[in-house]
Formats: sequence, C-alpha cells, structure tokens
Amino acid sequence: MEKAYDRVDWGCLDYSLERMGFGCLWRSWMKSCVSSAWFSILINGSPKGFFKSSRGLRHGDPLSPFLFVIVAEILSRSLVMGSSLDLFRGFRIGLEEVEVSHLQFDDDTLLFCEPEIGQVRNLKAILRCYELISGQKSNFHKSKIFALNIPEERAQEIAVILGCVSLRIEQIQRRFLLGGNEDKRGIALVKWEGVCVPIKLGGLGIRRIRDFNHALLGKWLWRFGDEHDCWWVKVIRSKYGCDMGKWESLDLFAKKGLSVWRDILKMSFLFMLNVRFRVYGGARISFWQDVWCGDVSFKCRFPRLFSMASNREAFVSDCFEWNEGVLV
Repeated sequence: MEKAYDRVDWGCLDYSLERMGFGCLWRSWMKSCVSSAWFSILINGSPKGFFKSSRGLRHGDPLSPFLFVIVAEILSRSLVMGSSLDLFRGFRIGLEEVEVSHLQFDDDTLLFCEPEIGQVRNLKAILRCYELISGQKSNFHKSKIFALNIPEERAQEIAVILGCVSLRIEQIQRRFLLGGNEDKRGIALVKWEGVCVPIKLGGLGIRRIRDFNHALLGKWLWRFGDEHDCWWVKVIRSKYGCDMGKWESLDLFAKKGLSVWRDILKMSFLFMLNVRFRVYGGARISFWQDVWCGDVSFKCRFPRLFSMASNREAFVSDCFEWNEGVLV
C-alpha cells in the first residue's frame, strides 16, 4: 500500500472498531488519539503555522500499528469472501488441502491467484473496493508478479492488467563499518569479534548474524510446537506431517519442500538439545526422547534399558498418572 498510515480514513477505522465490538467510549478515545495531532511546515528551517489533518495515523505512535491492522482486516475479510465465492482461487497445500489466498504483514500483502484473466480482474476489483472504503491506495508500480509454470506472455498480460512493473532489484551490500562499497573493500581497523562484544563490555553491540539467525530459527520451531492450533502450523503439518507429540515437523519431504522451512528444520537437533519440558499432563512429551527429568533424556541416560523398551514412542502420560498434581 502507498503511504499506508497516512491514508487511513478515520470513518472507516471507527466503523471497523464498532463491528469488532468496541464500545462508544473506547471508540471516542481512539478518535481523540488519532485526531488530536497538529502539523507544521518548515520554511527555511523554521515552522510556519499549524494545521490539523483529516485522515491518517501518526508514525511512531505505538498505537498506530494496532489500529492499522484493524483497518487492514477489511482487506483480509474481503479476500476470504472473494475466494469463498469463487471470484478467484488461491492454492491448496497438502493432503488436507489447506487453502491459501493471501498473506499479510503490516502494509505488505502477498496475493495468490490462478493465471486466469477473469480471476485477476476480480482480484483487482476487490483491491479497488478496499481502496474506496479505507482510503488506502494499492501501489501497483512497486509490486511484483511471480509467475510459476505459466508462459511469459500470460505473465506480461497479467502485469499490464494490474499495472505492475516487474523488475529485478539487485541487493546492494554496503560495508558501512569498513567504509567500503561494492567496488572496493574497506580496511578493518577492529577485529569483528570485538565489534560483536556488548556495549557495556566495550564493544559496539552488533549481533553475530549466525547466532542471531539460529535464535530466530529456534523461535519458529518453538512456535510450531506451542501454537499448534494456528493456521500456519496447520499448513506445515498438512504438507510435511509432524511427530506424535506435534513438537516437530517431519522432514520426509523437506528436500522437495519450501527452502525456508528446510533451513528451519536444520536447527531441530540443536533446538531439541536445549529444550527442557515441564510436565503438567505429559500427553505431548516423549518419555524416552524428550528432556523432562534431569539434564538429558532417558534414552541417553539409560541406553540399554531403552533398547529393551517395548514402546519407545511412549509419552509420559502413558507411563504415569496425575494425582493431585503429583506423578504416580
């Protein structure tokens, strides 16, 4: 969306809040927050006059992202309804055929549609209706079409209908700390290990990319096991399957799957080595393979006993029962 925060219509925001069940008092608070700002124009470095705006959300206001998401929910609901009415069709994943019509993050939207002219026109009409309702404006000139397994001519035809410009923007790596650029290298005056030391210890506090990436990948693995009822987890389970405890995705088809999820799965072994479980019911905790009693799993602590076990896939709940908060 083009200048997404600046174009939000206050009437649309108030109506969305009302439909979501917010009371009159709460809505009046929100209206006061978004409409109380005054603006001034700098002329030769000095502010000249003040004026109030009639729409938009303030940048930097911690409340603005939440209000914008409420307005953006109109587009999400419109796309879901359009897909249910067969105005356009997304794609289906896995044996359960989980349908994906769009993905949204803040003011960025990823749309999925079959390469049929009628569906593309319907999709553009939905976007146009959203523009009229919310005050937003789709920035087609900065949008890109990803054509999969369709002729180049059809992709260009779709691009003309939507008004998109399909350009490959090369990522330019700038070496800020070294003072270099793409053509020449800068001179390293400090070891990188010293740069990554926290500020309070004398470094610059720059995170190690490898360690930070491992932490982010591990966070997604934790969310996969913890948010087992979320829509994106159902998509992954439908495509790859999952273990009996639903803590990990199976990697049987990972070589043919999405590269992002393959990279996340590579962290599974290291992730599970550092996970400790607290037992409440034990229905999703493996008795032998998960670390739930002590610092290592029973599989590693008692390998000979594990080799003789009749049920190596047993859960804690299969071996114990709860009695007033105590395992017996």
